[in-house]
Amino acid sequence: AQQFVDLAARRCRACQNVEVRKLAEDDYINLDKAPGPFSVILCVSVLQYYRNFSEVEALIRAAKSLAYPGARMLIADLPVRRGKLGFIWDGLCSCFLSIAGGYFRVLLATAYARWLRKSSYKSCYNQTPQLLFTVAGLKALIQKTGLHARMIKGNFSVYANRLNLLVQF
Repeated sequence: AQQFVDLAARRCRACQNVEVRKLAEDDYINLDKAPGPFSVILCVSVLQYYRNFSEVEALIRAAKSLAYPGARMLIADLPVRRGKLGFIWDGLCSCFLSIAGGYFRVLLATAYARWLRKSSYKSCYNQTPQLLFTVAGLKALIQKTGLHARMIKGNFSVYANRLNLLVQF
């Protein structure tokens, strides 16, 4: 979303080693115009919106082509395939994180807007299925692609209990 690209650009304006760009909407896997090479590549809260796992593999290959040898790519905040109880548990854990982080009211307002009010995000979310990830699926991705990667623990967004992958090129 352009608003988040603009926000990131404003926050990183003083950082001379950071460049913020929006990918092409019709060809968001194509990184040919990225200035690279990079030593760190962040991919946070993004892959769930890809159409399929082949696109995920293609993005990793594209990122590798822009990476210095030894560069790292953090692929974080991957939603986990869960049942209703898992979803409720994740919601409770997210609430605990927000209390500890001091943003509980913001989380409640966002959750209300996301789940109970009519919004453009909600209508888009309802029309486009999200990719959901599993530990076994990520292990299979690592093996299939021959990545030097490992799963890491940590919460990199407001959502608790998401999966994260650290790749070294």
